[in-house]
Amino acid sequence: MPNCPYCGKEVQESERYCWHCENDISKVTDEEEAPKCFIATAAYGTPFAEEIDILRNFRDKKLKNNFIGMVFIKFYYKTSPPIAKIISKNKFLRKIARAILKPIIRIIDKIN
Repeated sequence: MPNCPYCGKEVQESERYCWHCENDISKVTDEEEAPKCFIATAAYGTPFAEEIDILRNFRDKKLKNNFIGMVFIKFYYKTSPPIAKIISKNKFLRKIARAILKPIIRIIDKIN
């Protein structure tokens, strides 16, 4: 059984609403949702961090609109899941990943 991303309580796989914390989890459980920022999600421990929203915005508004950006996205989605898996299991690596991402996210936030 999966857990609610907001409160952590168990929910049914087909549930689109958490009855424990009363949050809509349909976006999270939607199988057609766009791929996530794997490494950032591993680093921050949640797909709901503000920093990840900044990265997603950059991907959707800037990278998807040009050839080089699309090549990067394709490469990232192919190579990052195993890296993210390693990062997510190690507290020290999560801390390092956040330290590396922090200035990148600051720059991207200024660009957007």
